[in-house]
Amino acid sequence: MMLIVAGTFTLQSPGERDRFLEATSELTRGSAAEAACVRYTFSADPLNENVVNLFEIWESENSLQAHFEEDHYRAFSKNVMPTFKVEKQTKIYYVDEVREVGDWR
Repeated sequence: MMLIVAGTFTLQSPGERDRFLEATSELTRGSAAEAACVRYTFSADPLNENVVNLFEIWESENSLQAHFEEDHYRAFSKNVMPTFKVEKQTKIYYVDEVREVGDWR
């Protein structure tokens, strides 16, 4: 079953968003290169200058668990996250069916 991980990183210090996005570049490249990663994106929220959005799609729960063991994920968690005051809110959504938007009827 596919998974979507979606969430926000709210930076507590104004003006830190660009630095945070730059700091995610190695994690993003490494994660996107994982075989079971369909999508891995950090993006600036267009409505709040202190928020970064996260959107991931994984082929399975096992692939997401394996991601947490990757060097790029561990390095980001250990070396990058502690350098920012950030409130992280993420959720996992389990996907049992995927259709084009126009096909929902």
